[in-house]
Amino acid sequence: MSKCRVFPYLLLLAPLVLPGAEQPTLSLDEAVAQALHGSLLVASARAGVVGARAQEVTAGYGPNPSLSLGAEQFDLSNPNNYLGSDSGDGANRTYTVRIDQQIELGGKRGLRMRTAKAQRRAAEAQVDESRRQQVAAVSQVFVAGLLARDNLRLAEENVSLDDGTERVVRTQVEGGHRPQADLISFAVGRLQTRQEATASRLAYDQARSDLLALLSREPGATVPELIGELETPVAPVEAGDDAAAIARRGDVIVARLLSEAADDGVDLARAQRTIDPTVGIEYQRIGGTNTAGLTATIPLPMWNNHAGDIDQADASRIQAELQWRLIVRQARSDVEKAYQGVRAGRAQLDLYGPEMMAKVTQLLQIVSHSYQEGATSLLELMDARRAYNQVHLAANQVRYEYRLAVIKLDTALGTPAP
Repeated sequence: MSKCRVFPYLLLLAPLVLPGAEQPTLSLDEAVAQALHGSLLVASARAGVVGARAQEVTAGYGPNPSLSLGAEQFDLSNPNNYLGSDSGDGANRTYTVRIDQQIELGGKRGLRMRTAKAQRRAAEAQVDESRRQQVAAVSQVFVAGLLARDNLRLAEENVSLDDGTERVVRTQVEGGHRPQADLISFAVGRLQTRQEATASRLAYDQARSDLLALLSREPGATVPELIGELETPVAPVEAGDDAAAIARRGDVIVARLLSEAADDGVDLARAQRTIDPTVGIEYQRIGGTNTAGLTATIPLPMWNNHAGDIDQADASRIQAELQWRLIVRQARSDVEKAYQGVRAGRAQLDLYGPEMMAKVTQLLQIVSHSYQEGATSLLELMDARRAYNQVHLAANQVRYEYRLAVIKLDTALGTPAP
């Protein structure tokens, strides 16, 4: 068999080495680790924890005492006389030192601390939720990059196949076995292949740029090659006992703790109706006499009984509880849809198994050989080429959608993992 008949369609089975193979590589595990290390979203959540802890400390403080100093009843006609003794007049110099302390009643301090503790725990749970969101975002962008990479490999493989096909067509035309129109038609048709290769390269570059943005890389940083395969281990397709997993989701925990804090907020608002008296001790020097005394101040709730504060706190409690229920319902819906996606992806993936891919490759090889033997036309050869390309593109898309469905299932269950 001549060289033209040993046409390099066997390249279909050979791995294609992308340009720039010397570049650094990046796996999904590495991408997730780098994203979490430099995530502004996670850093912001951690700063929220610091603030919540400070509020918890502040909530534990009681009212500060107050110090009052006074100097009264100076005789304006003789301001420098009798500064510390009895003047014998109706007005005597009076010096006062008093310390007042408000006494909190109704358990306000404990309620403040309990509310602040729930808010602090919610802030800590928000860190986990931020990590869950970040891992999900990086994983989805990464597998989109793998899809673009595999499509680029296919497009560049098609360019190489076009080179081989053109040599075969040229040989057939120059040998007088095919009309000149075959060579012209093929030259025109391969423009689409080159255009697809250019578009695929752009899609791959843009996917990696999107990934670098999530990794907080500076513009102009070296763009690594993505490594890994779209294939993933088989994921469960039927729902199990997922209630516990949903309850551990960061957003569900945050909503639950904020609802608990809102409950405590209602109790705290009601506790404001309890009167907090202020007691004090004082020392006075009146003329030449030293005296001591006790004072008490009791607020009179004549105009404000905190009814508005209670209503507002109760409305916030209802909102927080409804928000919690809404998030739990959304989490359950996320899990259900994720299982549906996995089932559909698994069914589609089965359609593009090794047997189907072997058949489409075999078809292309048979038609190519037949063309060289003069048994088929160029149109039939190009149809086989298009079928081969479409099936491989569809297979890449199906692998991507299945991998994405698995990521969404992990994310919905609150346990995203590469």
